[in-house]
Amino acid sequence: MTGRTPHRRYLPLTALLALTGCAGVVDIADFGTQDSAIFQDAGSWLNRARQYVDEGDLAAALRHLRIAQTLDPGDKRIAVEIEQTESRIRLLVSRYLSEGGEARKLGRVEHARKAYLRVLSLQPGQPDALSELRRFEQFSDERWMAATTSRSRQLALEYDQSKIESEEGREAAVYVGQSAPQPEKTGTGGLLDYRQRLERRIENDPGDRGARQLLVHMLLERAGKAFTQERFDQALKFLVEGESIASGETSLQQPIGNSREEYGRTLYSMGLRVYRDDINRAIGYWEYALKFDPENEKSRLRLKSARSR
Repeated sequence: MTGRTPHRRYLPLTALLALTGCAGVVDIADFGTQDSAIFQDAGSWLNRARQYVDEGDLAAALRHLRIAQTLDPGDKRIAVEIEQTESRIRLLVSRYLSEGGEARKLGRVEHARKAYLRVLSLQPGQPDALSELRRFEQFSDERWMAATTSRSRQLALEYDQSKIESEEGREAAVYVGQSAPQPEKTGTGGLLDYRQRLERRIENDPGDRGARQLLVHMLLERAGKAFTQERFDQALKFLVEGESIASGETSLQQPIGNSREEYGRTLYSMGLRVYRDDINRAIGYWEYALKFDPENEKSRLRLKSARSR
């Protein structure tokens, strides 16, 4: 960190997106003096928009297309490409909303949250996604842990049958079938105790994949909740701990890597939305984006440009 990260208490992520996300309004100044100096004509903005389409960043493509249309309202090519891009965005939004709804029904809170964040990256302020994210934020710790424990029971069924039949396995089956732990606290029955028991099982038997899977899932859930509350350092800490538990195993490492990339993209978008009004805050978001995903080249370039101003 450079010391230029956000230092005030800001609105939660969903409120921030609701207030700042307005996909239909484009101000060239939002793209910074460097972009506006380079792109002086509609054709340049159109070409850059096509590059964004090739990169899969439809939201950025649409913003550039709208600027191109502002510069040359009579260009039918631009109008057609805007219509095509909007159509693709609508299809993806519908798909991610459906995925989020299915994940929520299965108690897969982290998967649902990521699906709704994808919706907002494509269509800032999308009401259904915002509504669902607000619901997640309103969950009490007890309800959140109940959902986690429900998923834990499902994961426990994947334990090797021979182990479940052993004395140790029967103990594990009883353990994951008990009532949901209470919010984090010291002592037995709390979230901290729930985690410590899993860690002891892993320490006693490093090959216990079921316990490792439960713990990684728990850490992903907690990272998602912390990220939504803009506690980015805490979210990153949980992901790093999850990577340590995963020990390079692809099936456990992959969802952590996916979360890192998703949070990096979200932080990049958050930086863009505040860049014009608060450059230091934008820099802070992009610095965090690179902490979550060091390969996030868009944040790296934006950060370099902002620091040179």
